[in-house]
This record gives sequence, structure tokens and C-alpha cells, in this order.
Amino acid sequence: MSYLFLILLFTSFIASLLLAIFLMPRIIYIATKNRFLDTPDNERKVHDRIITNLGGIGIYLGFIVVSLFSSITLVKINELGSLPFFQNWYYIVIATFILFITGVKDDLAGLSPFKKFVAQAVAAFIVVYFADIRLLSFHGIFWINELPYIISIIFSIIGIIFVTNAFNLIDGIDGLAGSMASIILVILTILFTLNKNYNEAIISISLLGAVVGFLKFNLAPARIFMGDTGSLILGFSLATLCIVFIKDIATSNQISTIITGTGGATLITLVILIIPIFDTFRVFTIRIFKKGSPFHADRNHLHHKLLDANFSHNQIVLTFSVVFLILLAITYSLHFISTAIACIALFTSIIFILLGFSLYLKPTKKD
Repeated sequence: MSYLFLILLFTSFIASLLLAIFLMPRIIYIATKNRFLDTPDNERKVHDRIITNLGGIGIYLGFIVVSLFSSITLVKINELGSLPFFQNWYYIVIATFILFITGVKDDLAGLSPFKKFVAQAVAAFIVVYFADIRLLSFHGIFWINELPYIISIIFSIIGIIFVTNAFNLIDGIDGLAGSMASIILVILTILFTLNKNYNEAIISISLLGAVVGFLKFNLAPARIFMGDTGSLILGFSLATLCIVFIKDIATSNQISTIITGTGGATLITLVILIIPIFDTFRVFTIRIFKKGSPFHADRNHLHHKLLDANFSHNQIVLTFSVVFLILLAITYSLHFISTAIACIALFTSIIFILLGFSLYLKPTKKD
């Protein structure tokens, strides 16, 4: 591993971190001056102060500016060789820009769910079809292997849209979405670096720096929210990077002592996204059983349950983080034996954790 790359990796994190920290107070000032604020509704929103929700602008700018500059710099370092993923990087730039515009419009003036869905579908289609960032196989997870081309395209688009919305839905309390995203990005950065996927590592750590810079102002008591701009870009980028990681391992697994093949990589990416995925699937199921729209907002998310049990925002963030790390440790340890056993253990652990929550938590307060 080149020392030049490690220096660039560290510099990318610091640059995006400082840029985000520089931008956030200015966004707060401009938004407050122009009354671009998120007003509590005393129903689903849990904050009781008028706060701007334009933090996603700072996350996006910190991420995109630094990652583009660092990726171009990386290509100029001849000893690192060719970087095939960089050839498709501009598709991700285009896709995230579409989501950026969509999120800003929604945060400022509101946007219908249909229009947001169309924007997400277009962004997902761009990276799946044109950049060929898609799941080719489940590699035995859920006992599914190779996917036909059309199924691969459709499932990848749906999967990216689902994860994008999952992060949008868990962004309900101070620091939660940003903290979960930060942990995931740390893991992805380490895995990409060890597998010598240098460009991907730069992209991951640039986004990490921007998110950490945002968290300085978003941890309770929050001074700014990420809004749809931030949550859409985060969910989309994480889903895309996870698929890229699976494909990288399939192409060249240089960390076979750490990840046991593409099946192991697929399982690890599933577990690092499991909390937002599972909570969204759980809430959608509850809404459908109640004969309502799965997209109708309510207070059935796990963070709402914890809030109603008198957990503070920081305690909820800590609880989610600990549960996530426990699930990751269990799944990662067992995947060396069998991905099937690890997968069964993952979902069994989730069931036991949910049962524990249901026994401990107080009944949900009435809306």
C-alpha cells in the first residue's frame, strides 16, 4: 500500500470534514435569515424548536467537491495503476446531483412523494444501467445465486430506491441517520482500502468526513437537520457503495482472510444496512396490515418507540449503534463457518432483540 495513498486518504477525510464544519454555520445563518426552517407539527416530528433542515447541502458539497478532487489526484499517481471505477464515477456525480436538486426542492417548498420517487428511480437507473453498478448474484444468500440480466437490473434499482428511502425514514431524531451512516462508512473505507480499491475508499472517506462535520451540529441538541437532501444522498450513496464493494470482491478478493468470498461480502453489506432496511420493512408491513398506505408517515419507527419510553436522543443513537455492532459481530463471526448459518443467526438475533424491546419498552403514546 502506497504511503501517498494513505496521505491522500487522510487528507480527503480532513478536507471534507473541515469544509462541512465551515459550511454548516453559514447555512444555518442564511436559512434562519430567510426563514427556511422546519417547523414542529406536534404530531410526527419530534423536535420542539424551529430549526433549518438544509444540512444536506453542506454534506453534499463537502462530499462531492473533495471526492472529485481527490479522485482526480489519485488517477495522477501513476504507481497506483488504472482505476476502472473512476471511469464510471461521473455517473454517480450525475445521479447524486439529481437527488441533491430533488432534496433541496423538497426541503424548501415540499415535493410530492411521486416526484421524489421518480427522481430516485432515475438516479438509480443511471448508476445501475449506465455505470453497471448492480447485483449480479446473491451468492447463496437466501439460497439465491445468479440473477438473470433483467432481474439483476430491476432488483438493483428497487434495492437502491429502498435503501435510499430507509435512510430518509430513520432520519427522525438528532444524530441517528448521521451516526449510522458514519459507522457504515468507516467499515466500507477500511474494507475498500484493504482490498486495494483505492478510488472507492476515497469516495467513502470523503462522504464520511462530510457526515462527521455535519454531526458536530446535528447531535442533540441539534442546530441543523440534514433534511431530505442529506438523507436521500446518504442512502443512495451507501447503497451504491455496497453494491460496488460486492462487485470488487467478486473481481479481485485480496482480503480472503477477512471476507470469505463474494457470498461473505454480500452478507456483510446486508448486515451493515440491516437496521434501516429492517425498520423500514417493519413499518411498511404494519401500515399495510392496518390497511393504510405504506408511505403514510406515522410514529411506528423504532426510534419513536424508544422516545416514548423516555430515551433521550443520544441514548437512542447509542442503543442503535450498540445493536448494530452486536449484529455485525455475530454475523461476521459466523460467516466463516457458513453464510447460510450467519444469515439465519442475523435474523434470529433481530427477532430476539425486538422481543426484548417489546418486553422492556412502554406502550407507544397515542398520536
